[in-house]
Amino acid sequence: MDSLSRRDFLKLGGTGLLSLTLGGLRPATGTPHVQPVIYQGSARYARVALTYDDCYLVKMLNKLEETLSHYPYVRVTLFPVGEALLNNQGKDPGVWKRFYNQGHEIGYHSFDHTNPEVLSTAEVIADYDRWLDALREVLEVEPEVRFARPPFGNTSASFLNMCDACNGDTQLLFHM
Repeated sequence: MDSLSRRDFLKLGGTGLLSLTLGGLRPATGTPHVQPVIYQGSARYARVALTYDDCYLVKMLNKLEETLSHYPYVRVTLFPVGEALLNNQGKDPGVWKRFYNQGHEIGYHSFDHTNPEVLSTAEVIADYDRWLDALREVLEVEPEVRFARPPFGNTSASFLNMCDACNGDTQLLFHM
């Protein structure tokens, strides 16, 4: 059996938690239990944002895809690094197309997980362009990219400048 790194182990645990969480979803009945508000979204529609960063392991993507197949109304925003886009496409051709065609979003998370704080704006823009080329290659379409999440949650000036320069409506999702 292959040995798992600490990072792989944590990602496996995250997928397990996701499946447990989704397995416990039931239609609301009775009086809802009120939780403290961290962020107020739509008061009309109940929503939970599910995101998955890095996406290095194709076996985790396959497990996520299997879990989501039981919940066709659930959408996830994937934040793969460009290297993972290309590597996982080689291991499971079409994996990214399947997620994309099922309505899941794919957001920018750098090409190789370099901390944007050590890069100039021009270097972050070049990184985004390289990542976007990888995404175009695996999807074989011109995708709409609406979300960007900086590696390590580092919203450096260069990352914010890239968001403004590359896509005026890019929204930042921050690591908590």
